[in-house]
Amino acid sequence: MGDKKARRIARGTFLKGAGATLGATLGATLVLVAGGGVWRAADQGVFGVGEGPAYEPWENWRTNEGEGPIKLVRAAILAANAHNSQPWLFRVEGSRIDLFADRERNIGTVDPYLREMYMSLGCALENLLLAAEANGYGHELALLPDDSNPAHAARTDLTSAAASASELYEAIPDRHTNRGPYDTGRAIPRPSPPTRSSPWIITGGTGSTGTSSSGTGTG
Repeated sequence: MGDKKARRIARGTFLKGAGATLGATLGATLVLVAGGGVWRAADQGVFGVGEGPAYEPWENWRTNEGEGPIKLVRAAILAANAHNSQPWLFRVEGSRIDLFADRERNIGTVDPYLREMYMSLGCALENLLLAAEANGYGHELALLPDDSNPAHAARTDLTSAAASASELYEAIPDRHTNRGPYDTGRAIPRPSPPTRSSPWIITGGTGSTGTSSSGTGTG
């Protein structure tokens, strides 16, 4: 990656490359993309109508070419998440992206079993895989790859593949809260659940997000 510094970056400033140096990480880029940061909501245009610095992550999320795997993280951090807690940490090293739960972003008694936290991580992971396929990467995903560290939610190893953007990928910046009524007459297909090994391995390539395999994990 060439970036030998770790950086802490709030989502609102991530696409501008801002952040404070935290220390060397052996050639990896640790992107601590959590909520907050030292900035005032009103000053950053949060209460504006679709404009201002607070909206830049949605406007510029795929404009920077040649970034490699970091570009996938730009898509991942736009994911839906519980109470805007943004409870994720990403470590990017070469062709590998590790996703961690940021326990400091736990919302306390609202989520005592961390269920909503891990649902939020799953949303970020789905965005990352959609972005991988759209940007010419295949992927092998291991869920909970480290039994000794439950905060290590996922590890994604990237390979070269033909680019294949999906409608879900194109819809990433359009995600928003929908308080309208649901169409209860519309059938929703149920995918077959993946097969769990140790760890849970999911492989994917062009157009195959969520395809499961038997895996080769060790117990």
